Amino acid sequence: MVLRLGEGRDLATRKKAGEHIFRLLSDHLDPVFAQSQFALSFDMQINDKETSWKRNNIHEVLKTEAVHG
Repeated sequence: MVLRLGEGRDLATRKKAGEHIFRLLSDHLDPVFAQSQFALSFDMQINDKETSWKRNNIHEVLKTEAVHG
């Protein structure tokens, strides 16, 4: 699994978040590990804002939900 995030978070914050997320993923997948052969890898990547293009409408959707419930 790959988690991509924007610039601006220090290493300590990224490591704490990564360890937390990996622990949750591992716990969630414990039944899979117990029943079959399985490999889990998790990488955190920082997007370079100069070479990262995105298009979404999620921010408007979240604002609308916040106002209208």
